Amino acid sequence: MTRILFLAFFFGSFINVFAGEKKPPQSIDTLQSVHFDAIDQKAKIAVGKIMQYTGLPQNFIIVNEDVRTAVAYIKNRKRYIAYNDDFIKRILDETQTDWSAVSILAHELAHHLAGHTINIREQSPGDELECDIFSGFILYRMGATMEEANVAMEKFVPDTTNKIHPPKSARLQAIKTGWLQAKALDNVDAAISSDAVNTKKEVKMTYELTLTGDDNLYFIDDNDRVIWFDNYGTPIVIGMIKEPESKSYQWTYSYQDKNYGVDFKGKIWRSSNHGAMAIIGQVFKIIVKEEEE
Repeated sequence: MTRILFLAFFFGSFINVFAGEKKPPQSIDTLQSVHFDAIDQKAKIAVGKIMQYTGLPQNFIIVNEDVRTAVAYIKNRKRYIAYNDDFIKRILDETQTDWSAVSILAHELAHHLAGHTINIREQSPGDELECDIFSGFILYRMGATMEEANVAMEKFVPDTTNKIHPPKSARLQAIKTGWLQAKALDNVDAAISSDAVNTKKEVKMTYELTLTGDDNLYFIDDNDRVIWFDNYGTPIVIGMIKEPESKSYQWTYSYQDKNYGVDFKGKIWRSSNHGAMAIIGQVFKIIVKEEEE
């Protein structure tokens, strides 16, 4: 009940400020004060609450900036979470639940906590899935249902993808995974091994797949699925291996609406809009040594 009251207080006043009610003329100073109360202060309270469930101190700087949605970054050795207040208002209006905004803040916090913002490089599908798992985990701990944990992803993430963001189906699965991992801890002694919490079906891997600038490892199973494993060994499908579109390639790596050629040496190729070709990764065959009798 305390969690629900907090969320109602946090985003209830947030929505009312932007609900379009006619109000008496206000001075610029008054408008700035309203903006601070509705956005800045409440966002900091929400991040503080999220961090309480991690057991770590809240030492992030939360700012309302001219960003498209929300982003985590480091500047002058300080960690920032920047958000677009119009975007937050829109998701609250369209989802009609406070959890959508909390899940976005949790996702961005995860980029910092997982170390993704330490090195200046493009984020990767694996990074995004890690943050989605964290979001699902934290939202369960805060009292959200699985549907509430997924609502922002369901409503605002398009089905199409890009080099950074994995397919929507994989991201929804990642949030579900985090939510279930948190739920599993409710009735588990912390002293037991993770095997008792996480029983997995064995998946046979045939190839390893690496991408340039991406520290994550991906695998191809015997069903031609491209898989990423979370830190608990849960497989999440992010793509497929298909028949090649050109005789120059052995396979086509299908990543949602994108197709990449894999040549006979295992090199993964991407074609630019201007037709220029670039190697973006490598596939290696997994050799399983037979155990000696």
